[in-house]
Amino acid sequence: MYQFEVMKERMALRFMASTEGYSDNAYTDGEACVPADKPIENNTPAADAAFMDAEICLVARFHALMVWRIFISAVLGAFMLGCSFWGLDTSSAVYILLFLNLLPFLLEGFCAPHVKKSVPVLPFLRKKYHYSSLRYATLSITFALTCLLLVLWQFHNSTPAYPAAWLYNFPAFVLAACFFQRAVTPRLTARRIRRKMGC
Repeated sequence: MYQFEVMKERMALRFMASTEGYSDNAYTDGEACVPADKPIENNTPAADAAFMDAEICLVARFHALMVWRIFISAVLGAFMLGCSFWGLDTSSAVYILLFLNLLPFLLEGFCAPHVKKSVPVLPFLRKKYHYSSLRYATLSITFALTCLLLVLWQFHNSTPAYPAAWLYNFPAFVLAACFFQRAVTPRLTARRIRRKMGC
């Protein structure tokens, strides 16, 4: 058990060395670290490793949502610029772009009383990726509702005179990109985190 604690501490120090501006007392949502004198139940090396891996996967999924929002915002922005060049209507893209960037902030007040804050196993990891339970919940809801809006846009995408036929299926392409990115990015992020931590 002592050897595992030493290994865990070394991994944390190695990861913190690659993190700029790390502060021991800084957390993004007021969550407290697990005290050293109160170990997690079933505190065996295998159980601790499982908790650490679950934490890495959780942070990776949150990071994937952050990347998704930036990526989809850039894609919709490029679509709007292209359509405005041809003088085409881009109202659907504008509404969805505003929706996915404003909704997380609007949901915070509603979701805050209902979100359970989990106890960090790797608090320095949450600090590096700016994770909080509330932000993860609001982004998850935003992802689901944005995908629904993309489906509705595709079904009602009857604006004429697109310069290319594939643009009629643009919402479907964006929706496919959403699901692909949501499936792939968490795995790549988790793999990168494990490699940096020497797991």
